Amino acid sequence: EFNLGDWDAFFQGAAVYQGEATLDLRAFEQSLLGTIEPFTLADVQVELDLLRALSMHGRSLVLTARVDNLFDKRYAASGYVYGPPYFYPGATRSAYVGLRWGF
Repeated sequence: EFNLGDWDAFFQGAAVYQGEATLDLRAFEQSLLGTIEPFTLADVQVELDLLRALSMHGRSLVLTARVDNLFDKRYAASGYVYGPPYFYPGATRSAYVGLRWGF
């Protein structure tokens, strides 16, 4: 949390690393089916209290903006084997904006 002039602001970042994962616990099947490749995702969030700058203490109107998977990394989130192996794609970049009223 930090002050930006008369504004109160909050910035948060996160990095998530998923190491290599297997689709099957059996060693021989692992060698045939392969693995889910490791990946790293980055997320960011910013919040700004719009009423604090107007000296309306005790009330808040917070603007929030968030981006998940900031660099739009393509990755397999999970998978399964039922016949040929299948990999579920992970979520692409997504953005969210919101307002929160406190009184």
